[in-house]
Amino acid sequence: MLGEELTAEPKLRRVSSDKPVSVRQGNTEVLADAFSYEQASGLLTLKGHTRAVLMPRAASAAQR
Repeated sequence: MLGEELTAEPKLRRVSSDKPVSVRQGNTEVLADAFSYEQASGLLTLKGHTRAVLMPRAASAAQR
């Protein structure tokens, strides 16, 4: 997760930002105007204009 400014609330196990953020997992990337994440529920909320580039997973040798 990348962002200009992140606000961490360790006791609440929460991270948020009102600035643009980029979230990556593998080759998939999601960009949003703002976000909040709560570790207890595992909920990531993206806010404002949101854009995602979803890349397919490589097929495993067993599936070929």
